Amino acid sequence: AGHTGYLPLMLDASDFSERWACDCFGPWEPLVIKDGIIFTSTSYGYSGGNSVRAYDASNGNLRWNTYLEGPRETGGPTVANGNVYIHTGSSSKALWAFDQRSGEQLFNTPHAGASYPAFSPPTVVGDRAYVNGGNGYTTSFDAITGELLWEVVNAQDSPLWEPAFDGEYLYVPYTTGSYPRSYGLRTIDPANGGIVFEIESDVQWYYYNSPVLGSDNNVIGAGRGLVSYDIENQSVNWQITDTVNFGQPSVALGRIFVVREDQLQVYEEATGELLWSWDAPANLENYIAVSATHAFVSTAYETYAIDLNTRASVWSYPQGGRPSLTNEGALLITWSHAFAVIDIEGDSDVDGLPNWYERVYGLDPDN
Repeated sequence: AGHTGYLPLMLDASDFSERWACDCFGPWEPLVIKDGIIFTSTSYGYSGGNSVRAYDASNGNLRWNTYLEGPRETGGPTVANGNVYIHTGSSSKALWAFDQRSGEQLFNTPHAGASYPAFSPPTVVGDRAYVNGGNGYTTSFDAITGELLWEVVNAQDSPLWEPAFDGEYLYVPYTTGSYPRSYGLRTIDPANGGIVFEIESDVQWYYYNSPVLGSDNNVIGAGRGLVSYDIENQSVNWQITDTVNFGQPSVALGRIFVVREDQLQVYEEATGELLWSWDAPANLENYIAVSATHAFVSTAYETYAIDLNTRASVWSYPQGGRPSLTNEGALLITWSHAFAVIDIEGDSDVDGLPNWYERVYGLDPDN
């Protein structure tokens, strides 16, 4: 719900290796691993050809494949409550839910808003699901029954951001429609979609970017620059304006990791000071995944692991796209027609059980 892009994993690049790769259609969205299963949704761009799929994370075997009736475009999955949730666009704007184990469709709830071709994964917290509905709508559903709870025009009219949630408020970007335009962050009451307050800034949000929860009651936004919003004082902590778009920020370890064209840039979260940068051989894609030891970034053709201590690339994989970290021993790299599963954790005690398995199931990876 915080969109931080961070998992506190201590990794060693010598453990990184391809587990398997799949040459299969899918949206350029993060995949999800849960209980040894990878969940994804296909997006062929025509009605009747799309589905939600589950693969065995260890070997790529297809577990189930549920076809969707109607939607031309699908967003990536969110897994919660034993369900897989996706948000579909175009002429079939709806939140869908499927049983995580069987793929059985549980509900399909349409909503108002724009007929955008695709949306990002829903924000699901407990028994509530929140989505960017398009045309400035933020929309809330009962995540168990699928009931539409509210849909309110309160946010930026663009397709790919999703609301952040800190347990008290939802956070959404906004841009006024009239000139001169104003930009900023709105705090939304999750009970009814009402605007609690807004904080204006000089940074124009990029339509791909979602708000990110910071570490000190702040929210980070990015677009034509970078900005930190102070929630307690309802003000801007600091902001950096620019003429080009920054990518989706990741927040970790008191730092903000963000892409600006062909650079990975790292800022001090508290002050906005640029601390260091890494130059890529080509422009970088919008998204970053960060562990306690590495940042993962991609060009169109290559994915790199940047060591946070040496600030140098220590590993690469010959495919670009969207990297995302999982708590089950894998880096997932998604591109328009395929994805790859990369092993990222070794077996420290050489007992045949990978470190991630021992950690997740309460064993000691070092003994």
